[in-house]
Amino acid sequence: MKPRLYYLLIPILLGISNSANAQKYNTKFFSGGLGIEAGLPSGSAETMMTGAFGLDAHFGFRAGPGFITLIGGIVGYSGPGYDKGVDPSKDFNGAIIPVRVGYKYFIVRHLYVMADIGLQRHFLTHNDANGTRVNDMGTGLTYCPSIGVQFGVFEIAFKYEVNQVAGGNINDAAIRLGFDF
Repeated sequence: MKPRLYYLLIPILLGISNSANAQKYNTKFFSGGLGIEAGLPSGSAETMMTGAFGLDAHFGFRAGPGFITLIGGIVGYSGPGYDKGVDPSKDFNGAIIPVRVGYKYFIVRHLYVMADIGLQRHFLTHNDANGTRVNDMGTGLTYCPSIGVQFGVFEIAFKYEVNQVAGGNINDAAIRLGFDF
């Protein structure tokens, strides 16, 4: 009976010591950085857009075992264009400027999860059913869960960004490459 108990305790103790070490390695009080991202639209934007590309700046300060973050940037979306034989009403381009606040938590030494929420301003251009160019501007909710790894000043993350606009969502699944200082 006792050997079985030891087999259960060993992973628990290793997990506790790993968690303690994970917090010890990241001792900065402030964090800031820049990033670039590239992704594919999903949701209601998937049929109208072919790519998402962005730049961001982030700032964080230590709070408990992680960082409270403030993130701002711009994400541009591109449509398929007229040259691909697409229905003119589905040619869609635009930009979204999000400002979000969130929390970045290091699970183990290099691996982190992050979630943030905020507001975005969007500037979208598309053709209506008659082929007339329509400009749409507005504000909406945005949120973005992500998971990533950070080695020194470099990080790479997978993120899923959701931007609510009139008539649906503009979502994208993206890879973000960042530089922390």
